[in-house]
Amino acid sequence: MNFTPNFKILANNRDVTEHIQKNLITLRFKDEAGILSDEITLEVAGEFRRPKYQDKLKVWIGYKESGLWYCGDFCVQSSERTQHSTTITATGVDFSNALKEKRSRSWEKVSLKEIVEKIAKEHQLGFQAEFEEAKIVYLAQSDESDLSFLKRLAKEYGAMFSIKDNKILFLYKKESEKLPVSKINLSEAISFSIKHSNKTLYLSARAIWHDTEENKNKEVVVGNGMPQLRIESAFKNSSDAKLKAQAKLKNANSGSISGRLSIYGSKIYAGGLLELNNAGSDNGVYQINSVNHTLSADGFITDVEFEK
Repeated sequence: MNFTPNFKILANNRDVTEHIQKNLITLRFKDEAGILSDEITLEVAGEFRRPKYQDKLKVWIGYKESGLWYCGDFCVQSSERTQHSTTITATGVDFSNALKEKRSRSWEKVSLKEIVEKIAKEHQLGFQAEFEEAKIVYLAQSDESDLSFLKRLAKEYGAMFSIKDNKILFLYKKESEKLPVSKINLSEAISFSIKHSNKTLYLSARAIWHDTEENKNKEVVVGNGMPQLRIESAFKNSSDAKLKAQAKLKNANSGSISGRLSIYGSKIYAGGLLELNNAGSDNGVYQINSVNHTLSADGFITDVEFEK
């Protein structure tokens, strides 16, 4: 069965789909993992009325036969006109200024999940948070914005952190059952490349810190086998050391395999997981870093970049 690429666009809540369809050259949706802004690029033929800066767009893409899926809310950033076409670029709706304002406060006897939930509620955002077992005895947020603070915590604890569609996501990487999984048979790919890098693959990590209450050095080992990654830091306790050692181990090993592939337009999300099948020794689960969807007269193509 042949599927017909389709889309829907609302501009300031007005449906402009039909008008754009008549003149569309390409519609591109760039979906980025983390807090990088997603981006929509529209190229239409001929003279086209320029939208205003910060005009609001809502965008859906998909197929006429199987339906559309929602890409998100976007704000127009620029428009460029040539003798042949007009190109409009819009990015994911900006985070509120309050989220970027520096502030100072302390966090005591809370879980990492509770920190995320509190910050989300303060900014009228939804949330989906894990890391309930990560207990914070004391943590200073000193002259640091909530956005920067959450980025720092995500790096320290190895979390997948993003803010999309007015919701904060703070989840485990790979293991999380809440991450969307896209299954792709490599034989379905239009093109692909998978690269193995010659880097040290650590099988375990040893976290070492000084316990000031007992006045002695302590250590925690995660994983099993050699080579082993050695980490020395001012961990709060064994639980804190274990979680951060797991994050450091994953980060040190990430990127040992990376790849990209192109398939016919599919509902795939950056930040989610890619289950690659029929790929021989490259079978397995990968983290999706970015997804680029392109609709044009030539069809609907999805390009995926991934790693593990």
